Amino acid sequence: MRFFLLFVYFICINQVYAQITILEDKIKESKVEICPYDSMSNLKELKEEDGRYGFRHLKGQTMLYCGDPWNYNYDSPKCPVGDYYLIKDVEIYPGSSLKKYCVFKIENTKTHELYSFNNYLSEFNYSWVVVGYYEKQKSIHVGKEYVYRGDLGLSINDKDGFFNIETDTITKNIKDGTIWKCVDVSVKMRTSKEWKYETGDKRSPIVLVLDNPEYGKHYCYLEDSFASHFSIKNMFYKDMADGLPLICGKFVEKKAYDKINAINAQEKAKRKAELTKKFGTSNAKLIMEGKIRIGMTKQMCKEAWGEPDYINRTTSVYGSTEQWCYGDTYVYFEGNKITTIQD
Repeated sequence: MRFFLLFVYFICINQVYAQITILEDKIKESKVEICPYDSMSNLKELKEEDGRYGFRHLKGQTMLYCGDPWNYNYDSPKCPVGDYYLIKDVEIYPGSSLKKYCVFKIENTKTHELYSFNNYLSEFNYSWVVVGYYEKQKSIHVGKEYVYRGDLGLSINDKDGFFNIETDTITKNIKDGTIWKCVDVSVKMRTSKEWKYETGDKRSPIVLVLDNPEYGKHYCYLEDSFASHFSIKNMFYKDMADGLPLICGKFVEKKAYDKINAINAQEKAKRKAELTKKFGTSNAKLIMEGKIRIGMTKQMCKEAWGEPDYINRTTSVYGSTEQWCYGDTYVYFEGNKITTIQD
C-alpha cells in the first residue's frame, strides 16, 4: 500500500492540463490541472495491493461536479455545479468493512472549500466526471469517423437516443450507413430541466458530439444506463463471428467497418465464382440474391435459403414428393427439382 501511495504522489506532481467542454455552453471550456488516469471507466473500483477492492486510486484526481437534482448528499452548502474538486482522501466509511462504501473528502479548486460525501461510488457516476477519464475518451474519439448502424437490434429507449444538439430532441429515422465524424467529447450537466431522460440513470454525463453534413451536429451518451460502455457486439455480418464493438450503442468505427466490408466483398466474390462453376451464371446470380425458382435442385435451394425448418415427405404410386418449409413459405420437390413455390 505504501508503494501504491508513493506512486499516486509521483504521478500527481507531474501535472497535465485538461480542457472540458460543457455541452450547454457550446463553446465554454475550462482548464484544470489533472493527474494521469489509467482506467477506461469513469468512477471505477480497482483492486489494491492487499487484494481488496476500493477507490483509493482516485486520491489526487480532479473531478467535475455535473449536478444531481434528486440527491443532495453533500455537506452544506451544496457543491456548486460546474466547479472542479480535488479528491484529498478516500476513507472507508466508519463501521463498514466494505471498501466500496466510503467517504470522499474533496476540495473546491476555485474556493478551496472542503466537502465530503459518502455512499457506494456507483451511485455518483452520473454526477461526477473524473477529468482524466474525460481526457482519455477525448483522445480516443475526437477526429474519428463512425458509421451509423441504427440500434442494431438493441432495446433503445429515450435515454439511449441520438440528440440534435440545437433542439435537444431525439432525431429518428436516421439513414443506416451514414458517416459521422466525432468533433468533440463534451459533458451534459445534470439539471432538473435536463433530467427528463436520465431519471434512475447511472451513466456518466460524458457525451460524444458527432457531425454529419445531412443531419448536423448530434450527441449521444458514451455509457449505457448501467454505467458501462456498450459491450454488445455487432453481429450484422453473419460471416464475421466476432463482429465489431459498438460505440454509444449505435455506431461502429468506420476504419474497422470498411475493413470488414472489404473482407466480405472478397468472400462474396469467391463464393459467386464457386457457385457459377457448380450451377451456371444465372443460377449463381439468383442464389447470391437469396432467390430460388422452379427447376432448381435441392442443393441450389439450400445455397440460397439454407436448411428448411422441417421437411414433409409423401410417397405414392406416382412417386415421392417433398415439402420443404421455410416459415410460411413452402417449396415442393419432385425428385431433385423444385416444382412449386407456395407463399
